[in-house]
Amino acid sequence: MRRPCGAGLARAAVALSAAGARRFRPGRGARALALVAVAVLGSGCYRSTGSTEVGIKIGKLFGADEVVAPGRTVIVFPVVHDWYVFDTKTQTVQMKEQGKGSGEDDALDFKTRDGNDVSVDVTVLYHVDPAKAPHVLRHVAYDVDEVRTVLVRPLARSIPRDALNDLSSEEFYDSDLRAAKEEQALANLRHALEPYGLVCERVVLGNYRFHKNYQAAIDQKKVADQTVNKNRSAAEAAVKEWERELETTKGVVGQLLATERGKAQQVTLQTDAYYEAKKLEADAILAEKTARAQGITKMKEAMAGAGGRTMVKLRIADALKGKRIVQFPTSDSAINLQQTDVNRFLESAGVRSEP
Repeated sequence: MRRPCGAGLARAAVALSAAGARRFRPGRGARALALVAVAVLGSGCYRSTGSTEVGIKIGKLFGADEVVAPGRTVIVFPVVHDWYVFDTKTQTVQMKEQGKGSGEDDALDFKTRDGNDVSVDVTVLYHVDPAKAPHVLRHVAYDVDEVRTVLVRPLARSIPRDALNDLSSEEFYDSDLRAAKEEQALANLRHALEPYGLVCERVVLGNYRFHKNYQAAIDQKKVADQTVNKNRSAAEAAVKEWERELETTKGVVGQLLATERGKAQQVTLQTDAYYEAKKLEADAILAEKTARAQGITKMKEAMAGAGGRTMVKLRIADALKGKRIVQFPTSDSAINLQQTDVNRFLESAGVRSEP
C-alpha cells in the first residue's frame, strides 16, 4: 500500500516561510532559503511497519529499493521515495455458497469425469513471502488486496477445478480421494504462485452439492444402501445367532456323548471284570474237576490190579464183619464155599430181587 506524506511536508514549509518573512532583513535572503531547504529535508514523513508488515522504500532518483522489516520506522522523503506496505500474515480467499436466498453463489463449479455438475466450497490460504515483497510490487500489484484480486483468486478457481475434474461422481464421495485431490491442488497452486513471491499454505475443500436431480438419485441410493446394509446386518445377526445356537447344541451333544461314553466305558469295565471273575472261577472248577478225574483215573488204574481185588475183598470182609453167615449144602451134600454165590442163592430163593 502506498502512503503519501506531502501534507506534513507542506505544513512545515509554510511555517518556515512565514517565520522567514517576519524575520526577513536585507542580506539574510540566502540564509532564509537555506533554512527552508533544511526544513523541507528535515520534515520528511516517518513511516512505520506493523508486526506482520513489510515495507518497501523505493528510490525515485537512484532506483534503490529498501525492504523494511516488521516493527521498524524509517524516514521517507516524498520527492525522493515511494512507500509501499505488504501485510505478510496469512490471507484467505473463500469461494463458497453464501446461503439460500442471498442470490450470491461464489462456490467452485466443475464437472465430474462422468459429466455431472458439482458445486464445492473452496478456501485457499496464502501469504506474501517477505523476502520477495519487492518482486511482488514490481510484477504483481501494489497491495495485498490487488494481489488477491488480480492473481490469487483466478488461480484458486482454475487449478483446484482441474484437479477435481479427474474424479467421477462416485469417486467424489470418497473422502480419501477428495483429500488426495486437495493435496494435488495445493501442490499445483503452490507451484503456480511461487514465481510471483507468494506462498500457498493450504487448500480446503468444504461442503459440496450435486445437481438437484442427481442429488435426489444419490439420496435414494443412500436410502437403498442403508436398507441393504440393514438387511445385511440383520442377516449377519441371524447367522451369528444360529452359530451361537449351533455351538450351544454342539456343547450339549458333546456333553451327552461324553456322559454316554463314560457309561459305556463303565459297563465295559464291569463286563470285563465279571468275565475275568467267571473265567477264573471256571478255570478253578476245571482245575478241580480235572484233578478229581485224574484221581479217579489213577484210582481205577490202581483198582484194576491185584491190589484192587484185595481191597475189594477187604471191603467185603469189613462188610461181613459181625454178620451171621449161613451155609447151605450143595447138591452133592458137600459144602463148597468157593463155588457158592450167595446172591444168586438169595435171588433163587425169592429173598432178593434183581435191581
